[in-house]
Amino acid sequence: MSAMDGINFDRKESASFAEYWQSLRKDELVPAKSRLDPSQLKHLLPYIMIFEKISDTSFLIRLVGTEIVRRRGADITGHKLEAYLNAGEESPFWKNLMSVLDCPCGFLTISIETYTKGTQSFIELSGFPFADSEGVPRFIVSLAIESSRSFNRRNKSLLMSQERTTRQEWKFHQFIDIGAGLPEPIIPTKQGIAPVYQDQPKRARTSS
Repeated sequence: MSAMDGINFDRKESASFAEYWQSLRKDELVPAKSRLDPSQLKHLLPYIMIFEKISDTSFLIRLVGTEIVRRRGADITGHKLEAYLNAGEESPFWKNLMSVLDCPCGFLTISIETYTKGTQSFIELSGFPFADSEGVPRFIVSLAIESSRSFNRRNKSLLMSQERTTRQEWKFHQFIDIGAGLPEPIIPTKQGIAPVYQDQPKRARTSS
């Protein structure tokens, strides 16, 4: 039985990414990040985000895809995630990432993003763990893409770079069992992420 059985992805891109992750596992619970081949994900790269746990209290945003940058109005590649969370380690999004690595497991969320002009979109976000060279789950590679239920499917020109994300509200959250069981569920709240990039202090990028 596949770890993806029973998971209802809205977008075919999300399902494709999940199956690609599954193909990298071989006989291991969590695949090594070194197996990730960008050439196999060319059609998905604009929607990819990569997070790295660099300590028990910090995640580094290693990559933000071009479509995510366009939609949210800022590129935060190289920044620390905690600078953009409403409640730090108490944020449901933070707890989600920690659970993905600690369990380990995958996740699927549906959220509503609100932009500076008041427009909104449904966003499907899924992600899976990857291990470092010592086999320790340390990276999360996720895919964030507009859901087919998006309010603005007919008006994508509204979501141009001059708009910025002002609020993100989770509507649905599900952990994905990859063979190690499931952590405690997270109740969707308005505290998921507060990516109001234009109001955040500028931060020096952390070297790779």
